[in-house]
Amino acid sequence: MAIALDKLSPAALERYLHLQRITAEQEEEAARVRALRAYYDGDHPVLLTDRQQEYLGGLLDKPDFGFAHNLVRSVIDTLRERLSVTGIAVEGAADADPGTPEATVSAALWEWWTKARLDSEQIRLYRRSLRDGLAYIMVDFDQETARPRFTQHHVDAGWTDPGILLHRDPSDANKVLYATRYFTTFDPLTPGATGKRRKTVYLPDQIRKYSEERDGWQPVMDPGDASWPLPWVDRRGDPLGIPVVEFANPGGSEVAQIIGLQNALNKAWLDLLAAADTSGFPLIAIEYEEAALAVAPPDDEDATDSSIRLSPGRAIEVDRARVHRLEAANLDQMIGVIRYIVQAISGVSRTPAYYLEPVGGSNVPSGEALKQLESGLVRRAEERQLVF
Repeated sequence: MAIALDKLSPAALERYLHLQRITAEQEEEAARVRALRAYYDGDHPVLLTDRQQEYLGGLLDKPDFGFAHNLVRSVIDTLRERLSVTGIAVEGAADADPGTPEATVSAALWEWWTKARLDSEQIRLYRRSLRDGLAYIMVDFDQETARPRFTQHHVDAGWTDPGILLHRDPSDANKVLYATRYFTTFDPLTPGATGKRRKTVYLPDQIRKYSEERDGWQPVMDPGDASWPLPWVDRRGDPLGIPVVEFANPGGSEVAQIIGLQNALNKAWLDLLAAADTSGFPLIAIEYEEAALAVAPPDDEDATDSSIRLSPGRAIEVDRARVHRLEAANLDQMIGVIRYIVQAISGVSRTPAYYLEPVGGSNVPSGEALKQLESGLVRRAEERQLVF
C-alpha cells in the first residue's frame, strides 16, 4: 500500500517516520541476535587465503561440522552453571504456623515451581539471557491444572527465528506499553493452516490474535476462545498487566564482548595449520653444483622426472649434487599466540582460564588460589542472581 507523505499532517508524518525508524532498528537488532546465537553454536565466519583454501577448505566447508575453537559456549555455560534457584523465600514464612497466609503462599509458590518443571526450564532461560542479552517468561492460567502456567520464549530475531518483542514508551524506557509475539503455525493434519504467520499482541487488559493473510493482518480466534479480543482482567475487571516477564542480562549479551577475540583465535589456529603444512615438517633439499636433473631409479614406477617420492626403503640417486635436510620450523611462537588469545578471552569475560584450556595436573588451582581466580566469576553470578 502506497502512502502519500505530502498528504499527511505534520503529526501523522512524524509518527510514520518514528515507526519506520523503530522497524529499521528491530531488523538490525534481529540480525545481531541471530549472529550471537550462531557464535554460541560454533558457526563462526573464517576467511582463508587461496593457498589455505587448497588444504584447509575441506576442514571448513563441511556444512554440519565446520572448524572453530569455540570458547563462546564455554564462557556462557560456565556462568550459567552457577545460576540455579534453590528455594523461594516469602517474608515471615519461615516462622509462620501452617495455614497462615505467609506459609500458604510459600508452599503454593514452591508447588507451582516444582509442577511446572521450572527447575529444568531455568537452564534454558538463563542460557538464552546470557547469550542474547534478553529472555522472557510468559505467564497465564491453565484451566485444566488450576494453576499458573509458565512458558519460556526468547527475544525475537526476525521471521527466521521469531519470538517476543516488548514495546516501550518512547519517553520512559522502563514503561512497557505492550508486547508482541510472532510465530509460524505448523500442523501436518491441517495443511491449509500450516505455515501461516501469526502475531499475538498482549495489552495490559486484553490479548489480540492476528493471522497474516493476503490483505494484511486479520483478527483470528483459536479453538476455545470466547471472544476477540480476549479479556485479561481480574474478577473486578481491573487489568492484570502485560503477562511477560523480562530477564535482561546486566550489560547485555556475554557473547558480544568476545566475538573479536574468538575470530582472532580461529585465525591463529588456521595460521598454525598453514605453518605446519608448509614448514612444520623436515624437508629433503638437493643442492646442485650446476644445472642438472635428479635421476630416479629406473625400477621406481611411482616416480617421474619432476617428482621425488621418499619413504622407508627407498633411495635417491643424484649427479653432481649435495643432499641435505631442512629442519622443521619452530611453531612454539604461534602456539604461544593461541594461548595468549585464550588468556585474553579469560580476562575479558572474567572466566578462569582453566575452564577454557585442557585441564590436568598443575593447571588445576586449589585453596586460596582457586578462590582468587574464581572471584570474578562468583561476582558475576551473584549479580545476575540479584537481577533475575
